[in-house]
Amino acid sequence: MVGSRNLYELVENLRVCTSIFVGSSLPTIYYGARTHTQIKQVVKEFKRTSYCGMVKMTLLSSRDKSCIKEFDRSVWSTRNDMCRACVKPIRKGPNKENTNCKFYDNRTALNHGCMPAAFDLEDLVEIGREKEACPYYGARAMAKTAHIVFCPYNYLIDPSIRSSLSIDLTGAVVIIDEAHNIEGICRDVASVDITQLQIQNAIKELETVSQYRFANQDVEYYIDGLLNTLNSWNYWYETIFNNLRGAFGTFTNIKLQKARFQNQTPLINQQPVNNNEAVYKWQQTADFVDTLNNHNIGYVQYADFKRNAESFCRRLREDASTLYGVTQATGTLLEAMDMALGFLFREHCQYMDDFKPALVKHVAGRTSAPPANTGWRASQFNDWVSKESLTLSLICLNSGIVMRALQSARCIALASGTLTPLISLHSELETSFPHRVSPNHVIPEDRVWIGTLLGDATGDICYNATGVNSPRARQALGAAILRVCRLTPHGVLCFLPSYSLLDRLIKEWQETGLWHELNQLKNVFCERRSDRDHEETMNDFYQTVGTPKGALLFAVYRGKVSEGMDFKDQQARAVICVGVPYPNLFDTGVSAKMQYNDKYIKEKNLLTGKEWLRVQAYRALNQAVGRCVRHRGDWGAVLLVDSRYRQEYYTEHLSKWVKRFLGNNHHTYESLATSPNGLAAFMQKMKIVEEEESLKT
Repeated sequence: MVGSRNLYELVENLRVCTSIFVGSSLPTIYYGARTHTQIKQVVKEFKRTSYCGMVKMTLLSSRDKSCIKEFDRSVWSTRNDMCRACVKPIRKGPNKENTNCKFYDNRTALNHGCMPAAFDLEDLVEIGREKEACPYYGARAMAKTAHIVFCPYNYLIDPSIRSSLSIDLTGAVVIIDEAHNIEGICRDVASVDITQLQIQNAIKELETVSQYRFANQDVEYYIDGLLNTLNSWNYWYETIFNNLRGAFGTFTNIKLQKARFQNQTPLINQQPVNNNEAVYKWQQTADFVDTLNNHNIGYVQYADFKRNAESFCRRLREDASTLYGVTQATGTLLEAMDMALGFLFREHCQYMDDFKPALVKHVAGRTSAPPANTGWRASQFNDWVSKESLTLSLICLNSGIVMRALQSARCIALASGTLTPLISLHSELETSFPHRVSPNHVIPEDRVWIGTLLGDATGDICYNATGVNSPRARQALGAAILRVCRLTPHGVLCFLPSYSLLDRLIKEWQETGLWHELNQLKNVFCERRSDRDHEETMNDFYQTVGTPKGALLFAVYRGKVSEGMDFKDQQARAVICVGVPYPNLFDTGVSAKMQYNDKYIKEKNLLTGKEWLRVQAYRALNQAVGRCVRHRGDWGAVLLVDSRYRQEYYTEHLSKWVKRFLGNNHHTYESLATSPNGLAAFMQKMKIVEEEESLKT
C-alpha cells in the first residue's frame, strides 16, 4: 500500500513537472552592449563559463559590419541599398531563391551546427567567407533558435530596429551593459533632426517612382499619400523660413515662395547668430503642434502618414526593385519621422510636453568667418553668406516614454560601473529596479594609485571653460603630462573635455617644442573622429604600447576611447583626466533638458537641472577613469587634473572605489615626484613588484 502511494505521488509529481515544462519555454536572453568591441569582450568571458556549449548563441550586427559582398561605391550609395537590391529573386518558379548574391543564397550554411560554441563578429565574418555564406542573414536566422543573442544595445532600445530585425522582447531577459548611457540613448531614439534638404530629396525620389504608375499600381496609393505629406512639410519649412527672415534680413541668393500665412507671428526676431547658427525654440510645444496642424501635417493626419510610411518601408525592405530610384536615405527619413511623431502624438498628444521643438538655421559663409570689417548691418552680413539651411530638431526630454516599451520583458538588468546616483536613474527612466548590486572593486588597494593635481608651486589651476584659456594653465598641463610620461612605463591615456581643446593644445605645443618632447618620450597618438581612422590609430597604439618607449594616447570624454574600450596591463599604466566634463550648456538639447527637469522636479521626482548636469559630467568622468586597472592582477594610476577636486562637492559623484582610493591624496606638480605618496613613489614600487612577479612565473 505504501509503495503504491509513493508510486502515485511520483507519477503525480512527474505529471506536474511535465505540464510546467511543456506549458512554458526558456526565455531568450538578449545581451546588449555599446559596441562590437565590448561584445567581443563579453563573448570572451562567456566562452570561459561552464554553460558555454550547453546553450546556443548568436550575435546581430549591421550590414556595414557583416556584409562580405564586394561593395562598389560607384553603383550603390550604401551597403543597405546594395543588399536590398541583390537579395531579391531574379527568376520565378523552382529557382526563385536564386538572387544576385551568392552569399545570401547560401546563408543557411551558417548555423549552430558549424559555428563554435562562442563566437564574435570577426569569427562570424571569417567563417562566412570560408563557407561563402552571408554572415548578416545567417546570424539573424540563428537568432530564432538561440538562447543568448548578443547585439548593440540600440537594437533593443530602438523600436524601429526591433521591428526590422523581428526582435520580440516579450517574456525575454534583457541585459544592457554600459547602461550609464541608457537615459541619453532613450531620449535620442525618440528625437529626430529633419532638414528641409532631406524632405526635398525624398520628394524627388518619390516623384520618380510615381512616374512608373503602370508598373507600380499597387504602391500608387501610399506613394501619393507620402508625396502630399512631404510637400506639406516642405511648404511648412518655406513658410517658417519666410517668417525667420527678420533674423538675417533678405538673402539675395535664396528664392522662396511667398508665404501665404501672412498672419503668422515671426518666430525669430533678430535672433543672434552664434557659431553660424540661429536657434528658435518654441516655449510651448502646443504652439508648435498647432503650426503642424495648420499645414495638414499634424495629429489628425498622422494616422494616414504612419500607414503610408510603414507600407512604403516594408516594400523597400522586401522588394526595393519596384521602387526605382529610391535610396535607403528616404526610408530612414520616413522611419525616423514616423517614430518621433508617433511619440509626440501618442495618446492624443498626452506626452507632447516631454518634447522640445527647435528650428535651427545653419549659415555658411564665403569664408570661414565674416571679415573683420563686416559691420552689424544685415546687408553686410548677407553679402558674406553663401549658403544656409533649416533643420527641425524635435528633442525628447523624457527617457521613460521609450523605456516603457521594454517593460514587456520578463527581466531587465542594467550593468555599469557608473550608474549612481540611482535615484536619477529610476526617475529618468520611470522604471523601478528593486534589486541592486554594488560590489567593491576587485583590485587590491596597494596596486592602485589615485591622486589629484591641484596646480604648481605658484598656485592652484582650474581647468574649467575659463581656465583652459589661460596660457599658464595650458603650459602647466603640458608639463604635467610630460612628467607623467617620464614616470610611467608603457601606456598613458590622457582625457580632455573636447576635440577643439585637443586641437588647440597640439598646435600650441608644436610651436613651443613640448609636442616634440612628448614624442621623444612616447609614441603619441590622438583619438580620431571617423570609425576607420580610429581603428587604424588604435591598431598602431596597441602595436607600440608594449615597446620600451611605450605610447601616449590623447582622447576626449564621451568619445570612442572612453566608452567601454579595454586597456589592460601595459596598455594603460596611467590615466590622466583633465577638468570636469560638463555637457555643453550652449547645446539646445542640454539647456532644454535642464529647463524640463526644473519644471517637473516635484511632479516626476527629477533632479534639478543643475544637478542633472553634474551627474552627466561625472558619469563621463568615471567612464574615463575606469579604462585602466581591468583585472585583479592589473595595476595603474589615475591623476585627476583640476584644483576643484580639493572640494567635496567635486568628488561626491566619483565612483565609490575611486573615492576610497583617493582620500586626501592631493598634489602639486612638484609633489608628484617628491612626495612619499606621490606618483613617482608608486611607479617605482610597482616596477619592483612587477619584476618580483615575473621572477615567480
